[in-house]
Amino acid sequence: QTVPVKLAAMSESKEYSERKTVCKGCENNCTVTHFKFDNDNVFYSGNKCEKIFNNSGERVKKGVNLHTEKYDLLFNRPVLEKGKITLGIPRTLGMYENYPFWHSLLTGCGIRIVLSDKSTMKMYETGISTVMADNICFPAKLVHGHIYNLANKKVDRIFMPYVVFESKEDEKTNNSYNCPIVTGYSDVIKSAVSPKDKFGIPVDAPTFTFANKKLMRKSCVEYIKTLIPGIDTKLIDRAFKNALIAQQSYEEQLNKRSNQILEKAVAENRLVILLAGRPYHIDPLIQHKISDLVSDFGADIITEDVVRHLQADPDEVQSIMQWAYTNRIFKSALWTANDAPQNVHYVQITSFGCGPDAFILDEVNNILHRKGKNATIIKVDDINNIGSTRLRIRSLIESLKFKKENEVFEKNIAVHTQPFEKEDRRRTLLAPWFGDFYSPFIPPALELMGYKMENLPPSDIESVEYGLKYSNNEICYPATLVVGDLMKALESGKYDRNEVALGITQTGGQCRATNYVALIKKAMIAAGFEDIPVVTVSFTSGLNEQPGFKVKWEKYIRSI
Repeated sequence: QTVPVKLAAMSESKEYSERKTVCKGCENNCTVTHFKFDNDNVFYSGNKCEKIFNNSGERVKKGVNLHTEKYDLLFNRPVLEKGKITLGIPRTLGMYENYPFWHSLLTGCGIRIVLSDKSTMKMYETGISTVMADNICFPAKLVHGHIYNLANKKVDRIFMPYVVFESKEDEKTNNSYNCPIVTGYSDVIKSAVSPKDKFGIPVDAPTFTFANKKLMRKSCVEYIKTLIPGIDTKLIDRAFKNALIAQQSYEEQLNKRSNQILEKAVAENRLVILLAGRPYHIDPLIQHKISDLVSDFGADIITEDVVRHLQADPDEVQSIMQWAYTNRIFKSALWTANDAPQNVHYVQITSFGCGPDAFILDEVNNILHRKGKNATIIKVDDINNIGSTRLRIRSLIESLKFKKENEVFEKNIAVHTQPFEKEDRRRTLLAPWFGDFYSPFIPPALELMGYKMENLPPSDIESVEYGLKYSNNEICYPATLVVGDLMKALESGKYDRNEVALGITQTGGQCRATNYVALIKKAMIAAGFEDIPVVTVSFTSGLNEQPGFKVKWEKYIRSI
């Protein structure tokens, strides 16, 4: 029972004893310190959750934790005791998205699957000496330990599919790329760990695309036949169809369960946290059991799967919606901002070293701020800082309890700059200096097409200062320079804002360079230049609204 205490009494030193123990409640093996005071009160520290050692008291009703349910639903699947071949699958990265498909396909073809064990710090430390770059994200670093774990299990081969495109959930989004790290980390493993040379275990990394079922089926047939020569194609086709059904069933179950938790919480007026992140952020080690911390404080947890059945509107998002995982994050943020019940609040887990998140987190914040709501961002890596995280989550939940539902402070943040219309062809296009070899050729080439363009001077220290002022400081250095060059020009007073537009190239590929245009627009809006159009030169259509800027390459390519 809580009783009032005078400040003078609080400042007095108290006698206490302490002892340490290792919690065996799960694979984390937390070192827990017991503090016992002279009034027989006990306090625990060092525990990542309160499942075993609880400071909240028995009266606190724990919330539902969909993260743990999702983890069990994903991996708790029967495997063959014997098979035509034993295929090791690391419990990492893209497997947190598509394991139901791979499990059903491979098992249906008579292949015995061996999953690596659940992530632990000991496993991580086993492979850390082979990590090639310290600034890579923790989920990628963790892969190395899982590979060593599979090698110890004596599997025949290790399966790390090279998935460039995920399934396209939303009709209007630009693309459904996978993260480049998730796509190609098998190449790093082959080079850094070299399982074939070190353990005699080859790493299979065939290319697949979930965005095209016809090509996906073709790739699956080709790969299975390399594992089991002579296997009947009809058997693979049947396994492939069942695999698609298994994946769809898994996604539908997650969506249904999210909405069940939400409906019950609304009926009981309980706090709901939409704990968003990449699929692999449900790994208890990667997220340091943040979901358990939240539910221990009495909040129910749902995931971004709650919006899987909804269609995203790219016009409401400044960034280019091109990555499958982040498209779902944007969609969940939009749902929280616009359509979610008042008791739903948005929290996102992100990993240090995640390149796209440097601007995606800014976008998520803007989406929610426009509707007077807040996003709580929790960054995690391999360092366990559970004490400060627990304090932050406790403060968040306590503050939400006192929030008045009728108090909404919306912010007028523009989503897009003015589009480049046909009447804007009179404007001079200002472009950053791309390089000494080809920048001089760009203005005359565009002049052939009827556009006037001016190259800005090469970047200097002032460009860096402008770039750091107007863009997220964790974005890559080239992006900082590009944003800095353009903002320096606009704020120089040299140009009439009614007579200029900005120009940039746009790749349309997996790299975040496609979103340079979003960074530029965000900077322009922040500085009050949202009335100036931005055009992009790209071989991929639909990336930027510019009705007045059309490049007919086939007409001018010979002249260029």
